[in-house]
Amino acid sequence: MQDKGDHYEHIVVCVDDLMFASKDPGTIVKTLIEKRKFKLKGTGPTEFHLGCDFFRDKECTQEVH
Repeated sequence: MQDKGDHYEHIVVCVDDLMFASKDPGTIVKTLIEKRKFKLKGTGPTEFHLGCDFFRDKECTQEVH
């Protein structure tokens, strides 16, 4: 977790699975691909991760089921 002043960025790693939340996800994706040479699959809003379904409700808040 990193304090960004008006919000926190979170990066979650479980073995070879990575998930992060940020107001500026494009910067993190760019850094991981270009600087760290990660090979990322499925960048974008989370729909399924580690056995859990994710979706956004009408107010665009993240829900987990």
